[in-house]
Amino acid sequence: MQSPFFFPDQGQIRNLATYNQFLNFAGASSLAAARTTRAESLRVANYRIVLGASYGQFGFGNDVDFTDYVRKLFPAASLDAVSYITNTVYPPPKSARVPYETNFDRAVLVTSDVVITCNTYLLARAYQNKTYNYLFNVPPGLHGDDLHYTFGPDSSVKSERVRLAIQDYVMSFTATRSPNSLAQPSFPMYGTANQALNLSPASIEPKPDTAASARCLELQKHVWS
Repeated sequence: MQSPFFFPDQGQIRNLATYNQFLNFAGASSLAAARTTRAESLRVANYRIVLGASYGQFGFGNDVDFTDYVRKLFPAASLDAVSYITNTVYPPPKSARVPYETNFDRAVLVTSDVVITCNTYLLARAYQNKTYNYLFNVPPGLHGDDLHYTFGPDSSVKSERVRLAIQDYVMSFTATRSPNSLAQPSFPMYGTANQALNLSPASIEPKPDTAASARCLELQKHVWS
């Protein structure tokens, strides 16, 4: 798996709310009525839905209230769980030892944790840490960039060394269920030390996985359990 990207299950709570909001914006009383509404009205309704979407939901909203944002991110979470997340797991900016200074950066961190980072770590835990994890560390390092290195070469590849390593590791794992290849540096199992292989133009070596955080364990305990 090259991307563990997915949002928490929003359930029928969010789906029904979005459906009713869309009908309201379209000026329709039901799905049947919406199907006969002018295309321009439906386009405007869709635009307003996207415009009002929460941060990270493929739109740009005005969620400056972090607690409100967490409620939208986890619509089925209890009030106690929301309170614990906003006060303990992601306390307010300028609290002791937090890696953010604004509520926007706070929202960025919780979104990246929930949507990608923690999924990587917790997936490894689900397999008793008997997985092989890597950190793609080639600038700009955008989501999905490693696909060019898996299926390349193409013009997006900035490091032939990393491209050849990824392709060797993938082929070896496909053939033997181990990514290790005599042509490449050793690729350790994730294990109890939470080791991930750092793939960068300068070096290919195992390092402690930064995704293995206490925040992820707290989210699993209070939201995903």
